[in-house]
Amino acid sequence: MQIQHAPPYIVAIDAGHGGPYYFGAAHSFADGSHLIEKDLNLDIALRLEALLKAAGYSTVLTRRGDYTLTAFDPSQYRASQRAELQARVDLVNAAVADILVSIHFNGSDDSSQGGTEVYYNPDRSFGPASYALASSVHDALLAAIRGLGYEPRDRGVRNDAEVGGDPTQPHSFLLGTDEGFRASLMPGIIGEALFVSNEAEVALLMRDEARQAMAAAYKAGIDAYFHWLNGG
Repeated sequence: MQIQHAPPYIVAIDAGHGGPYYFGAAHSFADGSHLIEKDLNLDIALRLEALLKAAGYSTVLTRRGDYTLTAFDPSQYRASQRAELQARVDLVNAAVADILVSIHFNGSDDSSQGGTEVYYNPDRSFGPASYALASSVHDALLAAIRGLGYEPRDRGVRNDAEVGGDPTQPHSFLLGTDEGFRASLMPGIIGEALFVSNEAEVALLMRDEARQAMAAAYKAGIDAYFHWLNGG
């Protein structure tokens, strides 16, 4: 099933991670402060929402602050994480969103790793639409980051099976059809604009204009997707 409305389109924005237990990637500075992925994700999500609303879109956010939708059981991390992702998917399905855009930043134990990648699930009935959305956002992110004077490694548009959901299932919970999980009902992507573990990319992410440019890139990719969807 693929949902599509006449305009105004409904864009679901997921700020990845969040709350006291799901931090995502992080960078530690010499003064003891940290740049934490969950905070970056929310920052970009709120900026993107403002841009989309100003352009006439409707939006739904899975979170608007540093919290989760579900309780956390420290003895059942994986089950707690799955329940949280299910609550987010249920929320965007209930909103009858046209697309789902999940905002993340990457991390690696190898600080030389960096660059831009966007994930999608090719194996859903609306896989081609998810690919179109992923490609549009990927290209817009690369252009925006290059416009800031930084040349990121192009890591491509990638199958979300590489993200990993349940180890017995091939795709991410957010975009997949894992057994016993109520699947998302619309084309979707997971964006990973840069690496929080890379020194040069952290320096870029600390700049307000860079974060705004990335939010604008997500919006440009969304615009391009709906233009494509309508035969443009």
